Amino acid sequence: MKSKKLTITAIISGALFLGACGGDKKTMIEEPAPSVVENKPVTQATIDKAEKMYDGINTSATATYNTDGHIEVTIGTVTTILMENENEVVTPLKGWEGKKYTDEDGDYTAIVYSNIEEPIPGDPFNEVYTLTDADSANPGETNISLSELIKIPSITRTSGTERFTLPDNTARVEEVGSYHGVPGTYYCLPTTGCTASVAAEGFTLGGGTWTFKPTQPTTPVSDTLDTIYASYGYWLNTNDDGDYVASTFIADMGDVPDADITTLEGTATYVGGAAGYYSIHSKTGGTNDSGVFTADIELNADFNNDKITGLIDNFIGSNGKSRNWKVTLKESGLVTNGGFGQTEIIMTVWSIGDTSADPSGNWKGSLRNNGEDDVPQVATGTFYTEYGREGRMIGAFGSNVQ
Repeated sequence: MKSKKLTITAIISGALFLGACGGDKKTMIEEPAPSVVENKPVTQATIDKAEKMYDGINTSATATYNTDGHIEVTIGTVTTILMENENEVVTPLKGWEGKKYTDEDGDYTAIVYSNIEEPIPGDPFNEVYTLTDADSANPGETNISLSELIKIPSITRTSGTERFTLPDNTARVEEVGSYHGVPGTYYCLPTTGCTASVAAEGFTLGGGTWTFKPTQPTTPVSDTLDTIYASYGYWLNTNDDGDYVASTFIADMGDVPDADITTLEGTATYVGGAAGYYSIHSKTGGTNDSGVFTADIELNADFNNDKITGLIDNFIGSNGKSRNWKVTLKESGLVTNGGFGQTEIIMTVWSIGDTSADPSGNWKGSLRNNGEDDVPQVATGTFYTEYGREGRMIGAFGSNVQ
């Protein structure tokens, strides 16, 4: 971690909830449900989806990073690996970088948010690499070897091998991309047939002699990537019956240090974002609304008394419209490593408008990574809350000290 920075990406720790939402997963994530907030007619499909999501929210699934930087989701005894889809753009949430992960069969989708530092620009490309005349007709190229530095946007697969056809009008395969963060063109002089196999990061190139030519040789390479950070997010699985398993998590990439608040005094405020799934389902003609949400979160830590409280508000629902909700995170004790709500059930209160439900659910997490002033820099966690017998919500959050 550079300069004691903490990052959060992810999706899985804490409470998980089984979600069954009729329809396909892509519709759930990318095509919002009709909004009861706008008083549009509620279709039977909307009611069925809300009911399945409500019934599916559960605490039995888990997820985390594996050693290759992929996400492993476990439902019961079945573990599935999700890999980053580098061609999907995910809008950052409160300054945290967004990424999308999917499995090989397309049954899982995960959205992960991370507090990753921007790469520090390195030296000019032509000073880092020797540009040779690998092909006399195309000077200024370099041989390439490190798969994690290779990016080729035309390859959309998340596993397996891409095979390239030699164009009729050239002796070499040409693919636009970037190497070490520098834009340019990949060339392959085929011997058996040029290929690009999906690696743990990037691609392994084969089937011929591959070279790379930077568009501007003096462009600085991307260097000193942040490889230690925390994450939070949410994931969705569509099973063979068309139902869903949906949940949230937090996870660390690399060795993110615990906080140490043993001698810390004073107070601190942490501000960031929260995301996850919700369902409001009425069997008596009331509201039916379900899907993905995003929201703001503020945590207030009191180091004099080792206590922490929080509030989640400014909710945006599955149709992109605001919801008049708030979730109060009731007071929890802080332990010396910055953990909260991990050894006891600390409840939450979901309010819709001026009406608050009874305390329910739980929330937990931790403060991480002391700064130079000894104050923890980041807080991450998960929560689950209920609105009587008609509402359920599960989420994860990440926030930075102010």
